[in-house]
Amino acid sequence: MIRYAANLLLEYGVDEAPSPRPLCERRIVLIEARGPREAIRRAKQLGKRAENSYRNADGQTFRVKFVGLIDVISLEHSEESEAYYSMRRTSHPERQVRPDDDMSVLTSGSKTIGSSWWVVPEWLVRGQGKRKRRKRGA
Repeated sequence: MIRYAANLLLEYGVDEAPSPRPLCERRIVLIEARGPREAIRRAKQLGKRAENSYRNADGQTFRVKFVGLIDVISLEHSEESEAYYSMRRTSHPERQVRPDDDMSVLTSGSKTIGSSWWVVPEWLVRGQGKRKRRKRGA
């Protein structure tokens, strides 16, 4: 089996309040496959499995939609610790580097999406101790 990394694109939003500039996530996932076509197929399956929808605290439908694949790369000749790589030409490489204190792992809260109230599940606000399980295919 060969290791691959896939860059998935997911879109977040509320059906009743669509945004002209929706919040999107680029998610890197690791895959083992026998070849490139199988890696692409498996990456798409992971993307579809990431889709979700539920009623938010305002009674609206919050949805995570798999938009598609940005890229799938082979990690066959990469270091074992590598999960993804991207190469591009740039005139000022140092501008791509952030100070340690700005690393996502250290920052509390999001500086990019503002309030996250629109993602809070209705069941959580209503005080229902348990989340209702959604039936597959429903």
